[in-house]
Amino acid sequence: MTERARRSCRSRRVRVVILFALLVGASAAHAQQQPSRLAAFADFFRWREPIPAPLRAALDAYTEGRFFAALGSVDGVIAARTPAYAMDDALFVRALCLIGIGWDDLAVPSLRAVVETNPPSPYYVPALLELVEIHDRASRWQAIADVWQQYVEQPLRSRGSRNERIARLLVEFGSLRPPVASSTRREKSLFSRPKELAVLLDKRRERSSDRLFYRCGLALLRLGRHEESLRALLTIGIDSPYYPYAGYSIAQNDFATGRIDDAARTLTRLEHYPKVTPEDRALGSRVQVLHAAIAFDAGEFDDGIRIAQAIAADDPEAPAARLLIATALLDAGKPSLAVVYDAAPIPAEVADEAKRALVVGSAYASLGDKDSAARVLRGAAGHVQQARLAGPALDEAIARLRALAEASLDDRRSRARASREHVSDAIRIILAHDAPWSFATMLRHVRAALGAGAYRGLALGTKPESAAAAPSAAVWLAYLASPRRPTIERMLDRLADIEAAPDESDPEDGLRIANAYVAWLEHAAPEPDRRNWAAHRAATLVRRNAAVELDPAAPAAATVNTLRIGLLETADALADVGFNPDAVREARQDAASSLHQGIDGELRQVMQERDGELRGLELDLDVALSETLAPP
Repeated sequence: MTERARRSCRSRRVRVVILFALLVGASAAHAQQQPSRLAAFADFFRWREPIPAPLRAALDAYTEGRFFAALGSVDGVIAARTPAYAMDDALFVRALCLIGIGWDDLAVPSLRAVVETNPPSPYYVPALLELVEIHDRASRWQAIADVWQQYVEQPLRSRGSRNERIARLLVEFGSLRPPVASSTRREKSLFSRPKELAVLLDKRRERSSDRLFYRCGLALLRLGRHEESLRALLTIGIDSPYYPYAGYSIAQNDFATGRIDDAARTLTRLEHYPKVTPEDRALGSRVQVLHAAIAFDAGEFDDGIRIAQAIAADDPEAPAARLLIATALLDAGKPSLAVVYDAAPIPAEVADEAKRALVVGSAYASLGDKDSAARVLRGAAGHVQQARLAGPALDEAIARLRALAEASLDDRRSRARASREHVSDAIRIILAHDAPWSFATMLRHVRAALGAGAYRGLALGTKPESAAAAPSAAVWLAYLASPRRPTIERMLDRLADIEAAPDESDPEDGLRIANAYVAWLEHAAPEPDRRNWAAHRAATLVRRNAAVELDPAAPAAATVNTLRIGLLETADALADVGFNPDAVREARQDAASSLHQGIDGELRQVMQERDGELRGLELDLDVALSETLAPP
């Protein structure tokens, strides 16, 4: 077909689409039974705001991070169920606002309502992802597996118009591929041209389906449901930011099920994957460590040593790689080789050094060299003793850890602001597309029919932002692995809410302070007297428009729930709320002080848990040293 013929064909398609839209518009106008044809014709061409005023206000407030104001606007739309075409938009915005103020559990019903609409909402995939993220933050792996089974795998495997629509949405919201282990023709072509692949990866975007499949795959891996995990992870395409992470987890699945060759092939492919970001490079080192572990497990010691030694000495994974070599050789009955390959040890965090000393000391002892074994064990034990902190040194370490946690929070909140702007803009486009029929709406439908799509912006996602360089300090790594981290981050979030640009005349500010009390009551587990006093302080900030009755004998969870209900009722009448600026100022200071104490207390617990781990290593070293020095 010539270029002229192609242009002619496209022109005919455009004319057909516009004619169809005009016909539909005429039918819609007739169905609405306007008082006169002339009035209907005039209304069709008259400009009307396509987004209902309450939703417009809610989106503006949500973008600015004023979540209570947004809830007050959007709850009226949901209660009135008008306009009907905006219900899924309103429910989705409500869920996002509840997540924004830290009330994940209250967001779940709204997200499920969006996911279960029929026909499927354009927010199906983003709402499903938010639901999975909520379960992930609470470490509810089985709940994630249930979501995967009910809302992803079942629609993909079943027939019917609704399931087909869901499958289409999942594809449109991600960079997906067939869930097969072998590389596609496109992937083989791109891996053979790494420069072209690197250019493609530089343009990749953070998309909802990719992250959804990755999160579900990880949860299924944790549950030991390896075949389901593989199906989820294999679906992520090569131009997704999650492709290398999915590949790493695919190799873990294969290794766990005994498919050693498949795991090794996947890791070899990942080693040739371009390392575009610092996160990619960090993952590349972990890939090498896992590849070496698989080689050792298969008895291929030369390959394992070669892969592990390829990790640079200044790489954060280098100590783990060297420890892996020594452990594998010692377990294989080759203590002399374990000592030889440890001849040039590298600087390591004190816990890694202690573990290495236990292995190398055992190797020396098995060779009869008790003096060398004792020297290695004593050196590590001395370093462990020095690393255990108390008094002023512990307080300084807590302050440094808190500074790192606050810097991480600032980075996360900055990315959240950018995400809110993107989502709000995308929702506005979808709402305008669904607005009452008019000439402007007809043009939007024509544009969508020609390929732009009403939810194209939401589906395309955003370009991933590089996170700030992650600290490598041992205390920071202990914090990242601690189960206390989510609690600390929630309290830091609420503290940032009330300390950022305070405005005592803004009702939103008063509700943020009340919510700070709620977060402290929920996460800090204060003494009953202090808890009841703080609950009453929070209640005074919501009682103007909500009857808050507190039971001093009620458990903390019931008190928190009562205060939340009061906050929501107050938010629904926010325009009529007024606070005493002096009372708000005093409450802010008190709430901030409570949160500061709660955060510092949790951070101290993190440090004490790390000290417990070091105490255990110190005991292991002492036992090993005693056994080494004991007479035969």
